[in-house]
Amino acid sequence: MRFEDLEFVNYKNIIDTIFTYPGLSRANIAKELGISKTTVSYVVSELIEKSIVEETEAEDNGRRGRPGLGLRLNDSKWNAIGASFDGEAWSFVKTTLSGKVVDKYIGQEVKNLTPDSMFESFFYEIKKILSTCDEYTLPAIGLGLPGIIDTYQNKIMIVNDLKWHDPIDVGAIISKELNLKVYSVNRFTAAGLAEFRYANPEGEKNLIYIGLGHGIRSAIFIDGRLLYGDTFSAGRISHIVVDENGPLCDCGKRGCLLTLANSEALERKANELRKEKKYLSTRLNCPDIKVDAITICKLADEYDSCAMAALDTLVTPLSKGIGEICDIINPKKVIIGGALGCSSRYLVSKLRENMESKMTVELPGSHILVEQAKLREFGSARGAASLVLENKAELLFAN
Repeated sequence: MRFEDLEFVNYKNIIDTIFTYPGLSRANIAKELGISKTTVSYVVSELIEKSIVEETEAEDNGRRGRPGLGLRLNDSKWNAIGASFDGEAWSFVKTTLSGKVVDKYIGQEVKNLTPDSMFESFFYEIKKILSTCDEYTLPAIGLGLPGIIDTYQNKIMIVNDLKWHDPIDVGAIISKELNLKVYSVNRFTAAGLAEFRYANPEGEKNLIYIGLGHGIRSAIFIDGRLLYGDTFSAGRISHIVVDENGPLCDCGKRGCLLTLANSEALERKANELRKEKKYLSTRLNCPDIKVDAITICKLADEYDSCAMAALDTLVTPLSKGIGEICDIINPKKVIIGGALGCSSRYLVSKLRENMESKMTVELPGSHILVEQAKLREFGSARGAASLVLENKAELLFAN
């Protein structure tokens, strides 16, 4: 089946409609797409035979007569795989055709943060996962990667927070080794996709996901559409200048948000406060405590005074940076995620408090909801898997 043929277009549109509106009958799918009932019945019969679609309870259309059987994607057979590299380890998920997670896994920590070590870890972990897969696994992998990602060519262009400055042809490297099609986006963009698609019960179409970790980036959704930008840099808030007299950034500017509010900035501040010994009761003063960003976040949620004080230093620059983008985009909701956002209720509550106090007097900002990400450490991998699911029709009917 050729992708440009009308037959394939019908298959793709019918699969996508069943995914978007599970439970629709054949007749209502035909009505939704403006094609004949005969065409829909023919395609659906083949989709059922291939275990892509299954019939469900009869659809109550409110009319007399026998209601039509509803249709939904078959979640018992086909799977998609997504992976994300957060700067320390790879996370993996396996999902059904409708995006439900059936398996998840976090790989070993990558000690030396270089492209070579990232790929070495990826191939070690993914080959173990693929060895357990069967013929019902879609022949592709979705990837959440650090830095600016050319999503058309599957290349990492630059990663400022890891100081990787040369382009990396991820698609070519992985396709050569695994013979799988690759779909990729920035890791925080992938996490934002997952929150938008799977943790957005209100169906909010205007929202911003803010990923905080080694890097800082946002995923921006306007009227239900994710913004990528001309050079795939939409949402790159890490280089908004929030303090003109701040530290020198790798990009050449001073006081970028990245230099004042990422994991390394938090760890530096916590160590400074430890040396001051102002917070005598803190657990961070214990010599055997590892002062990493995640530990600081967890201790702040346990009301450790030093950890809270360290996180407080991130609130002002983050509020300024997020506030600027909210003034431009005018979202309904801001979701705080990434390693820091997912690890600290305290940080999210302080950001909410700070932003609400500054925005309540202005109509564009007075309605904004600030929430913590719901999908946590596997959100980015799940969003990466959704890239595969976006292309399920092409993958299912490639031959």
